[in-house]
Amino acid sequence: MSTSLSLDDAKDAKSEAESANLRESDAGIEERFDYEENEVANVRIHPETLVTFDRIVDYGVFNTPDDFLDQRQNVQNAPSGPNGENWGRDGYVVLENPTIVDGQLWAEDDDFTDYRIIGDVTDEYSPYEQDVSVGDDGDAVVEGVDMGMGGFDGEMADSPLDAEYIQVFVSARRAGPLLGQLDTAGMWSHAEDGSFVEGILETPPEFGTDDYDPETHGAPRAIGYPELREDMVGQRGAILYSFQSDNPTQTTGIDIDFFTVEDGDLSALSPLTPEDDAYNLPEYPRGGRLYWEHDDDVESQDMGEDVRPNTDDGVAEAKAMLEEDDTTNDSGMPYEGLSEDGRAFVDTAVEAINKKGFASITDFDDWDERYEKAKAADEINVEQDVIAEIIDSRL
Repeated sequence: MSTSLSLDDAKDAKSEAESANLRESDAGIEERFDYEENEVANVRIHPETLVTFDRIVDYGVFNTPDDFLDQRQNVQNAPSGPNGENWGRDGYVVLENPTIVDGQLWAEDDDFTDYRIIGDVTDEYSPYEQDVSVGDDGDAVVEGVDMGMGGFDGEMADSPLDAEYIQVFVSARRAGPLLGQLDTAGMWSHAEDGSFVEGILETPPEFGTDDYDPETHGAPRAIGYPELREDMVGQRGAILYSFQSDNPTQTTGIDIDFFTVEDGDLSALSPLTPEDDAYNLPEYPRGGRLYWEHDDDVESQDMGEDVRPNTDDGVAEAKAMLEEDDTTNDSGMPYEGLSEDGRAFVDTAVEAINKKGFASITDFDDWDERYEKAKAADEINVEQDVIAEIIDSRL
C-alpha cells in the first residue's frame, strides 16, 4: 500500500504535539532546548541544598517511546510489570544561569554526570559522609561521598558552578511529583468531585482508598506531555532539595520543591487546580490518553483531601501517597509494614542496585556492614534475609 506518510512525518508530528502552544495562554515552552547548539552540564542534586535560576528552559521525561502516552505505567515506578519488568522513567529540568545558594559543588568521576550538588557533608546535621582513604604519604584523601548504599566518586570543585545551563536529573521515583508541580493543568487528572481536569497524572480509580494495591491497580501515569505552567514561564525561581525529617539518616525521604523568586522573596509552588489563575487546559488533548475506566459515580472518584493537595503543606502528603506500596515477598513481610526509615532504607538500596547494574542487594561487598549499621540505628527491625527479599522484590 503506497502512502505519502513517513516515519519522519510521524516523529515531526510527535514533536509538534509535545511542544504545541497552549490555549490562549503564555504557558508551555515555545522551543525545546537545543542540545546541539547549547552546552549543558548534567547535574544530580541532593539535600540540603537551594539553587536559584533565571528560568526553566525545558522539562519533561527521558526516553519517551512513540507509544509513551498509551502505556499503562510510563513515569511513576510501579512494583512490577506483567512479565516482571520495571516501569518508570527519570524526569529532568533544564535551568538557565543557576546559582548555588546553599550546598557544595562536587565534580563527579562519571561517564555522564558532570556535577553533584549536596549539602555540607561535614556538618553534624548531614547523614552523609566523605569517602576518605589514606594515601601513601599517610595523608587523608577525599574520594567522594558515602550516601549509604550508593554515593559517588569525585572531588569538591575548586570554583563556583560555571554553566549557563544545567540539566537536573530526577529519579523515576520522584518524576511524577516533579511533573505535577510544574504542569499547566496541575498534578491530578481528576478533581475530588470526579470531574476530568486534565492534570498530568492519571491515578487508578482505587488510588487513595483502602482497597488500593499498586501491584494490582498500578501507579500514577502521565496522560500527556508536560507543559510548563504560565506563572513559571520566563520566571526567576529556585529548587529546594530537603529531607523529610529534622533528624535525617542516610535513608530519610527527600522532598523536591520549586519556588518563584521575586525581589528576593521565595513563594512556594503547589500543583495548579482549576481555581488557580495560572491553570490552563493544554491545547493538545489529554482526554483520550486515559488508561483506566473511571466510574461516572462521583463518590467513587473522590480522591480525598490528603491525595490532591490544595496548599503547600499538601505537596509532601501527595508525594508520600505516590510512593506508598503494599508489595509483599516470599516471607510475607510487606514493604508497607516497615517503618518510614525502613522503607527509605529499601528505596535507597533499590536505587543503588539499579545504578550499579547489580542483580541483588547481596552483590554489594559491604551489604553485611550496611545492614548492621542500619539495624544498630533502629532504621530497620527485621532479619537481614527478610529485608534483602523485600529489596530484591522491588528491582
